[in-house]
Amino acid sequence: MFIFRYQFGMLCFLMLALSTTGGQADMKAGHEAYAENDYVRAFDEWLKEAKTGNPIAQNNIGYMYRKARGVPISWEEAAYWYKRAAEQGMPEAMTNLGKMLDEGEGVKQDFVESYKWFLLASRRGLEAAEGHLKILRDEFMSAEAVAEAIKRADNWSPKTETNASSGNAE
Repeated sequence: MFIFRYQFGMLCFLMLALSTTGGQADMKAGHEAYAENDYVRAFDEWLKEAKTGNPIAQNNIGYMYRKARGVPISWEEAAYWYKRAAEQGMPEAMTNLGKMLDEGEGVKQDFVESYKWFLLASRRGLEAAEGHLKILRDEFMSAEAVAEAIKRADNWSPKTETNASSGNAE
């Protein structure tokens, strides 16, 4: 339906600059590998951090699965990693998950959940989410469905990962 394209390299750079985790070396190595088009190495570096609960790495891994960069395409894995990052409050991951829910990529199409994630991203200052909200609200959702999505967003709170797992499908 609609997809905003991000300059992934710039996004990775900005996220790397904001990262304060102990795995900065893995994040930096992943960014460097990605910039060199070595997607397999980038994936491997970021996966180490994603498994420990780093939401930036999780979002990056979701992107790699969604775009088949260094791994076979898997929308299910992409949605899984985006959701892990989104649940920790990462606006970019919220938007990525919202897109997948909107399109039904790797997950059951769900406009209410999609709207919830876009709304949460918008509330965290991600302006790109606002266009998605308008399209969903104006073209695909009833007033009742929008109200339900807002209720879900109002009742949502970020989660901290304490028991990091190694992935969705192994």
